[in-house]
Amino acid sequence: MAETLDLETTYEMLDADGVPLNQLSHVMLDKMFQQLFDKELSNSTVRYAQRILSVSMEHARKYHYIETNPARDIITKFGKQGKTPTRTPLSKCSSL
Repeated sequence: MAETLDLETTYEMLDADGVPLNQLSHVMLDKMFQQLFDKELSNSTVRYAQRILSVSMEHARKYHYIETNPARDIITKFGKQGKTPTRTPLSKCSSL
């Protein structure tokens, strides 16, 4: 199944029609990223959406449409696919 992330979906997730650009917060962005993960989009797809938003918001900051870039303050972490270590349960450690 091909993954798609269209502008309309992103717009609805941000509830952008009710939030002025200068009031967009990192909390709202984190919530949107979680909603994308909940839709079972891959890590790389969500990361791509984050990158587009971050660059766009940085341009808005640079041209004084906003004071700070909320995308720089998100707490969502994006690990590399297949590179995230899995946790071994303590009961299965042979060294204990």
